[in-house]
Amino acid sequence: MRAMKQKMETPPAPTARSILVAQRGIRTSADFMEFMSELITDLGNETVRPQIANAQCNAGGKLLKMVELEQKYGIERADPIKEASKKILRLTRES
Repeated sequence: MRAMKQKMETPPAPTARSILVAQRGIRTSADFMEFMSELITDLGNETVRPQIANAQCNAGGKLLKMVELEQKYGIERADPIKEASKKILRLTRES
């Protein structure tokens, strides 16, 4: 009798939880903290490769640096939608 090979199905890879947070968008410090927390969990669960996590951390660091520079050197601008002012960091000269 010929032995029948059973087809072994591999379960689908779990979706990294940090991806779900990133897909919603990172707009506030709370979003960023949630993203970083999930990224740490994903690294521990091995659902994100270390190279990808490194790139995400580098991008997050640059985002935080922009916020810091904006707070330090930004120009006050009126925000008509929120009826308040916020600082804008101009990256180029106006034409």
